[in-house]
Amino acid sequence: MIEPMTPAEALKLRNKLIPDFVYSAFNEVLALNINASNGEAAFYQGEVVNRIVASMALLDTYKDLSVNERHRVVRDARWLNVEGEYRLKGWTVTRENGESGGAFFVFKASR
Repeated sequence: MIEPMTPAEALKLRNKLIPDFVYSAFNEVLALNINASNGEAAFYQGEVVNRIVASMALLDTYKDLSVNERHRVVRDARWLNVEGEYRLKGWTVTRENGESGGAFFVFKASR
């Protein structure tokens, strides 16, 4: 019999549903943007999306999709909603809208 899941189980399942190449894209952009003096990284959402979409082009499942279709998959699958997973790893994460309209992430090392 299947029973309702707990919040912790839901998050664990959510983690499994996000492909590894999504976390890889976030990790790469995070590493490229981290400030060694304060442990903070800020970067536009588009930087991560571009890396994800580029990775998708190399995979059989997504290679025949247009760039716009790959962007739609990223959005519809909610692959950018990783804040909770990074918080569990010790980050304070916020997503904000920039003055130019582009969303950006701010990662800060939790104290």
